[in-house]
Amino acid sequence: GSGRPVMVRRFRTAYNEVARKNAKSTLSSGVGLYMTGADSEGGAEVYSAATTRDQARIVFEDAKNMVKKAKPTLGKLFEFNKLAIYQEQTASKFEPLSSDANNLDGLNIHCAIIDELHAHKTRDVWDVLETATGARLQSLLFGITTAGFNKEGICYEQRDYAIKVLRGYNSDVEGAVKDDTYFAIIFTLDKDDDPFDETVWQKANPGLGICKRWDDLRRLAKKAKEQVSARVNFFTKHMNIWVTAESAWMDMMKWEKCEYIAPRHELKTYPMWAGVDLAHKIDICAAVKLWRADNGHAHADFKFWLPEGRLEKCSAQMAQMYRK
Repeated sequence: GSGRPVMVRRFRTAYNEVARKNAKSTLSSGVGLYMTGADSEGGAEVYSAATTRDQARIVFEDAKNMVKKAKPTLGKLFEFNKLAIYQEQTASKFEPLSSDANNLDGLNIHCAIIDELHAHKTRDVWDVLETATGARLQSLLFGITTAGFNKEGICYEQRDYAIKVLRGYNSDVEGAVKDDTYFAIIFTLDKDDDPFDETVWQKANPGLGICKRWDDLRRLAKKAKEQVSARVNFFTKHMNIWVTAESAWMDMMKWEKCEYIAPRHELKTYPMWAGVDLAHKIDICAAVKLWRADNGHAHADFKFWLPEGRLEKCSAQMAQMYRK
């Protein structure tokens, strides 16, 4: 009625992607406490959610430990028990949640922290929590994660959108999105970086040398360099690089060096084999041609197809790739 503008939160959704052991859970637990008792929101409901209740309790337990260890400050603001952190004065609470979307209806969320978003196989939990914020003036949906394997899931979808938002600060960049309500930060290596080069590790590990040990990361890098089976875990968990499978059967760095294919007029002089894998219903249909050169080298040409309807369920980046 006074005509004065109401000051509300700028960011309503946040996406934080960083390698393991860089204090993302600790950071988000502090945000959760702030949203519970310092945001001037009566009856605030704050939740930490994950695929399992044990995982959801990690952020919650970090927040509870902050209250325990800061009795002169946080201890005066909050009380806690095994199931919740609460503030009687404002009737606010902070609780962990499991990923059973069927039991999440009826929540009136002021803040939801979704831990290890890459592990969510469906978008159900994200969607339910997002719709449960509708009655709040300045709610926050906060996704935290490391890189994963599912490039068609909700996490990679948010990552794809986050990159577009980050590009949005420069309107000349193709695919940029202007969204001042979306906060995005991604700590990862650049495309041409060598994951085994120590000089680039801090790009994915801002806490390296503080909350993550150099000697431990060197040990893991040495193991991954010598054992192909250990590389997927090293790349995803410690370099924050997305990969396409949980287990590797080949050295993908060597595979990427095999991009060269001989010119068509040269291929015509080599024997050629063709293979086709037809789709049953909605899976990928593939056709491959393979030529064997006189020097023993193989040249391959791959083509893949998906039904148009299937693309609607893919991430935007994956759909764009198939539409080329």
